[in-house]
Amino acid sequence: MVAYPNFLFPCATISPVLASNLKTYVMKKTVLLIFTLGFGLLLKAQDIIPTKKSMLGFYNTSSFSAMPVVRSNNYYTYDFVYYPVQQETRTGYSVRNTSGYRFFDALNLGLGTGLENFESSALLIPVYAEISGNMLKKRFTPIYYVQVGYDAAVNISSKNQSYRPKKVEGGLSTLAGIGFGARLDKSTVLRLNFGYRLQQASYTYDYLIYGQTGSTQTRKMTYHRAEVGLSFTFQK
Repeated sequence: MVAYPNFLFPCATISPVLASNLKTYVMKKTVLLIFTLGFGLLLKAQDIIPTKKSMLGFYNTSSFSAMPVVRSNNYYTYDFVYYPVQQETRTGYSVRNTSGYRFFDALNLGLGTGLENFESSALLIPVYAEISGNMLKKRFTPIYYVQVGYDAAVNISSKNQSYRPKKVEGGLSTLAGIGFGARLDKSTVLRLNFGYRLQQASYTYDYLIYGQTGSTQTRKMTYHRAEVGLSFTFQK
């Protein structure tokens, strides 16, 4: 049994292999649940009477997404004897809300914010601009979306946590994806989303040697994540 810092494995007393297997299992179940729920709601929407109402004007979109790892970063890029190299395995989660204006079916512009979590030691607060639009003038249509912005960071690690970062910083954020949308009624659209996310962040630590501060190290991360989620758009 090996003890790891809490920000790497919340269950610090279980084996690394078991911890990795548990996280992989939870990640797969979360993605499967989102996909099943979204696909079921899209099928149910087929029973609703179609509408030809144009959905131009102000809109608001609320989204929930899971973000499994696509390409892992090493937590430590240097060879430090007390901290062996470990790769990120934690699934991230995102809740976002976007408000904007739909100029055409194929062109929507908006601004948004939300809450996101990639690691247990930090909560990220995104602020972003979005461009999106319907790719077909149909009741069921693919929808493209691109978001670009910046995430601020809040240190939420416990004061009792081993190797607690003394400083966390966010960074640039980009998201691009394709959704599959269906009108649930005259003013509501359900969308099942599949995207690719890049997010920057950094974590600064003081490392203690015999109870004294030995050095300060900054761990810089660029997260590469798939993003699978559901969103609801409400048209005024």
